[in-house]
Amino acid sequence: MTYKIAFFSSDWLFEIVQEKQNAINQFLNDYQDIFIDMFETFGNYGLVHPMDSLLELYKLPNIKDYDVLIFQTNSNFYKDYRQQMIEEAHKYHIPVISINDPIKDCVYVGTDNQQAIYKLTQTILAERNCQKVAYVSGPMSSREARLRKAGFLQATKDLEDIQIIEGNWNTIDGQIAGEKLFNHLPELVVCANDNLAHGVIVYFQQKGLEVGKDVYVTGFDNITIAKASSPRITTISRDYHTITYTALKTARDLIMKKKISIVYTPFKIIKGASCGYPINEKDDYDLKKEYLSYTYHSNCFFESTERLEILLSEASNFYDLLDVFEKESQNFGYKQIYLMMNSKYIDEMSENITYFSKTMYLMAMTYPKSSPDTKHIYQEFSKDLILPQEYKSRYMIYTSLSNNGVAIGYLAFDNYSKNISINYMTIILKLLGLTIESIRKKQVLSSLNEKLESLYVKDSLTHLYNRFGMNQYGRNLYQQLIQKDKQALIYFIDMDYMKKINDVYGHDMGDSAIKELSSIILNTISKDEIAIRYGGDEFIIVADALSIHLPQKIKEGVNHFNQSKTHPYTLSVSIGYFQANQNDDFEFAINQADTLMYQIKKEKKAQR
Repeated sequence: MTYKIAFFSSDWLFEIVQEKQNAINQFLNDYQDIFIDMFETFGNYGLVHPMDSLLELYKLPNIKDYDVLIFQTNSNFYKDYRQQMIEEAHKYHIPVISINDPIKDCVYVGTDNQQAIYKLTQTILAERNCQKVAYVSGPMSSREARLRKAGFLQATKDLEDIQIIEGNWNTIDGQIAGEKLFNHLPELVVCANDNLAHGVIVYFQQKGLEVGKDVYVTGFDNITIAKASSPRITTISRDYHTITYTALKTARDLIMKKKISIVYTPFKIIKGASCGYPINEKDDYDLKKEYLSYTYHSNCFFESTERLEILLSEASNFYDLLDVFEKESQNFGYKQIYLMMNSKYIDEMSENITYFSKTMYLMAMTYPKSSPDTKHIYQEFSKDLILPQEYKSRYMIYTSLSNNGVAIGYLAFDNYSKNISINYMTIILKLLGLTIESIRKKQVLSSLNEKLESLYVKDSLTHLYNRFGMNQYGRNLYQQLIQKDKQALIYFIDMDYMKKINDVYGHDMGDSAIKELSSIILNTISKDEIAIRYGGDEFIIVADALSIHLPQKIKEGVNHFNQSKTHPYTLSVSIGYFQANQNDDFEFAINQADTLMYQIKKEKKAQR
């Protein structure tokens, strides 16, 4: 028995991605009966695109196909649609887990945000004997922000001098908060996350304050900015590896019908110099080691993406693009990457497609070396499948692909690449989106040029070549045949009794007769021969010297049409031909075939 988990994520930090990835791989190794589909929007990638196209990723999975849903999507942009999916899951009695974001009727797995802030604030108050305290909050639209604020208020309920400033989760808002606090400087500033704490520290330092001595500052999350900040930020560390693994283990327990509502994962207070604690030499060494490793891999990846950009700029079609990714995939660490192209986007060439059509086109961007036949897959399939079964593995990651709000499609790959930050992943997605749109625009332009050319060289009634087409394509074929075979055949065809058809049945029927004869001619000639509407009811065929039986075949087609009695008129043709050699120019050959045709026409009249 196997079970399927749908994991919805909007990661925004490199550290979280790596910890989560390691946890998923460990879990899949520990539990062989679990399959995971990850739907990843890569954090801020979604913020710079209109939401309609990005939310299409959330619409891909059929909720009924899964045994558990897991959400790690704290962004407000997704909350409405996330709630719809949760309600649908509950309708089918499918359990839902929310990571680090308490949601009604969902199992919570993650940090006890209120308790963590409470413990941190209480510890610093006790050890640093602070009486004047400030709190820099995250946005109150966030449950995490509200819980952390509640923890701070619980810890400071006996204090009288308290300031509270609401911001967002970023460093700039931290600097703004620092400016507001400076004129009534607290002894301790508790911040809802590390970005805010870093912003506060930067502003205070600009004003000449020594953080860790003149004022204490704390954060939350223990991300890289907290470790690299000078002074190092006192913060809360929550183990994302443990959180992710616990969420997956809880999912399996729920599948096995265990009753669970809340699972709190451990957190740890990290004491840094921002609160006057001594520098830990081991931590400092580990940070430097981590930084050097990250810098090395970042530089390597930067070089890879730079080369990728150059190579993609040279791609003139989708197969060129696939070849580039196949060659470059080893630099990004993926075994399998599949590109699902929105069929509506490809087929209709529309500029305003913000949704996925019912069918998708599958293209392989990398392929197993043992199976080269899978290269350049171009397979149409139902979007309901997400990815055809034969290409799926136990763990697949899906991410939306768009450009300026246009829903291009989505990617599927089998693993996160090691040491790739979210920022670099967004670079790949943007490069890919821009390249695909560039290729598509080239195709649109080429299609328009073909249509314009067709209007210029093709007869609008019969779709045979006109006089312009004859001079461009007919003359070229004639010269090729003369050079290659030393001979060419020119047929001159004239419709008999055209005036009679027009007089008796009308000009519409006359046009119909011309179209019917044109169709017979087109169905008779080979793909290497050219048919031309020379004038009103006159036609020319350019053919090789072996096509001597064309007149007989055309007459058979005419007889078949007349026997069908589908029209009130009958068709009749006179055909003359001239076998030209290399000493005969094109115009001379046409005139000769025309002369011979009129001789045949005269003979017909004499016989009547």
